[in-house]
Amino acid sequence: MFDAKSGLLRQSIHDRFTYPIRISTINDEQEQAKLLHEEMWTPFDTEHDGVFRCHLIQYDHNHQKDRLSNGDLVVFYFHHGSFDGRAIDLFLGELKVAYSGGELQSPCLQYIDYSFHERKLAMTEARNYWSELLQDYGWDRQLNLGGTKKPMSARRTSRGFSSRYGFFPANMVKKEGEMLHPFLYL
Repeated sequence: MFDAKSGLLRQSIHDRFTYPIRISTINDEQEQAKLLHEEMWTPFDTEHDGVFRCHLIQYDHNHQKDRLSNGDLVVFYFHHGSFDGRAIDLFLGELKVAYSGGELQSPCLQYIDYSFHERKLAMTEARNYWSELLQDYGWDRQLNLGGTKKPMSARRTSRGFSSRYGFFPANMVKKEGEMLHPFLYL
């Protein structure tokens, strides 16, 4: 956020932020499909609940409620403004490390670091480029920047995107002769 009084960028980092984790117990695949459908179509309340939700779905036959069993699901929902296709591999990699008990690296840079660095750069070359490019531009017409095309429809669909990823950490153990298969939904 830009602080107008000081003329500097300011970043607020909350020490603790808890994300909502919903836990459901189900008996069959119909209940699972219903829960997934409901969760997929529940819009984000970004003002109050943030941009991320997690839902643990366990089958009733799982007697160890503190552990995932075969068929149980961990479902992650991300608001489209906070997560894109490029982030999937990064997220899955970090999740695998955390799930297998590995140590996660602390992020070395924050966006504020990048912004601060960018402000220190000599912008003379960039300023000259744009000044030269726009020198004879007729300011009575709209500047076409390529990304300024009109939206195809003003109708909001709330449609999302769903992907299913299976992952099998190295320390996943066999139970009663079968491999446990938790699946990850994004």
